[in-house]
Amino acid sequence: MKNGPQLVTRHGADSVVIISVKEFRRLSAPKTDLVSFFKQSPLYDIQIDLSRNKDRPREVVF
Repeated sequence: MKNGPQLVTRHGADSVVIISVKEFRRLSAPKTDLVSFFKQSPLYDIQIDLSRNKDRPREVVF
C-alpha cells in the first residue's frame, strides 16, 4: 500500500483497517518469549513467600 493503512467505514462508522501483509506480520509478531519477558521484569529478583497458611477456615454463620 503506497498510502498506508486504509480505513473502511460501515454506515458512517469506522469498521476495519486494511494494512499490508508485511505490516500485519510486523505488528503481530511476538516481541519476546514469555521467559525473557519475566526475566526483564523489575520484580524478577524479588522473593515471594508462596507457603500456605495451614490454619482452619473461620466459622461462618448463615
